[in-house]
Amino acid sequence: MVEEQLLTLANMIDPEPIESLAMAYFSSQVLFVATELGLFTQLHGQSKTVVEVATALGLSERSAELLLNACVSLQLLEKQGGCYANTPVSDVYLVKGKTGYQGPYISLMQHYYKLWGSLKLALLQNGSLRSEFDDYVAQDIDWARKFIEAMHCGAELVAPFLVETLDLSSHKLLLDIGGGSGINAISFVKKFNQLKAIVLDLSSVSEVTKEYVARSGVADRISVMSGDYRYVELPPGVDAVLLSQVLHAEGPSVCRNILARAFAGLVPGGLVIVRDIFPNDDKLGPPAAVLHGLHWLMVTPEGNCYSKAEVIGFLQDVGFQDIQVLALPEPAHYLKVIIARKPLISTTQPD
Repeated sequence: MVEEQLLTLANMIDPEPIESLAMAYFSSQVLFVATELGLFTQLHGQSKTVVEVATALGLSERSAELLLNACVSLQLLEKQGGCYANTPVSDVYLVKGKTGYQGPYISLMQHYYKLWGSLKLALLQNGSLRSEFDDYVAQDIDWARKFIEAMHCGAELVAPFLVETLDLSSHKLLLDIGGGSGINAISFVKKFNQLKAIVLDLSSVSEVTKEYVARSGVADRISVMSGDYRYVELPPGVDAVLLSQVLHAEGPSVCRNILARAFAGLVPGGLVIVRDIFPNDDKLGPPAAVLHGLHWLMVTPEGNCYSKAEVIGFLQDVGFQDIQVLALPEPAHYLKVIIARKPLISTTQPD
């Protein structure tokens, strides 16, 4: 009997991956709370003791030490002697006031943390749980501002790589559909002097967009258009259309409709650019993309995380040709964009 027990223990599968997943929200909460308290901002450019941090954040020494040590274990802080300091990644992205500050995005994820507690309900009812999507469409400017500020954080990091990858030097007018803060349009216009841009989004969002554009230094070449991209008449003369993080919010029929309307509005030879979170074609990875699919289930009526093959199919269905998948440069090589062109010679669109 003893030998059988030993044999069982010797061949036991390590449960650590399961335990780590079960506790994963511990780590998220440490990041959320430390950022909200301003811990990393307090440690910018200097190291501090437990007592100093406790005083600055209004915590007890016990609480401060536990939080600081947790951050060290997660490689958000480092400890030398009795003092704590930011790691390089924390100092770049978690210090309020710095260009790369991700605080608004982290705050949005903290908000969604509560929503994810209702994943079972979303699965059982096969649909969106939140009111925010309805508020967003209903032009709730307060929610739109928080959401756009959060999305701007990530987009601001990716935009330089997007501009580096795509040559719009021969294009004159870019339409950024669902453009949010307008950061992509702003970045393209700054890179290509001949280019003008239109940023299209809901009226609540466009009010926020105008603020970002006004501060961009290229406001004379960017206009902001209000409307629902599913229905509004697209402007004429567009020779490039950008859909960045848009298609995942819609069902397949709406995705095709958006792309068909973009196709119809583009001049012959015009370019469409699709950037999104693409899972592998078998939809089994990578985890971040697959998990986003569940997120779209909870926060949109019909959204999904479409594979590159599915998006290419949408593009082909509405008549686009010369389809290419491009990887962004290092260190954003894991991000992909799909580009396609409207034929120079008029063709009949598929029904």
